[in-house]
Amino acid sequence: MDPWLAFIKALITLIILFLIGLLPMIDNFANLFGFLAGLLLAAILFPNFDLKGKVRRTIVIVVCIVTTLLLIAGLIVTFYIKPIEKCEWCKFLSCPLPSSN
Repeated sequence: MDPWLAFIKALITLIILFLIGLLPMIDNFANLFGFLAGLLLAAILFPNFDLKGKVRRTIVIVVCIVTTLLLIAGLIVTFYIKPIEKCEWCKFLSCPLPSSN
């Protein structure tokens, strides 16, 4: 399977989940970062992922592992060690449509 076709399918899924996330009580942070982590981990774990000789698979795996670890570390710092208290745009990702709660 062409890697770009798989990426386009995953991107369409992300857009659909983001649109569902416009409903009240849906967390778009979970959708966005879950998509990114899944994309990176899929590049690591699936042996059929091939870039047709342009880049060695080992380099792709190392870059994906480092990026996944940085993503996890960033989320831990952001939500547990030093939470963001004054983020004006974060409210648009959490629950953008007005609701009673």
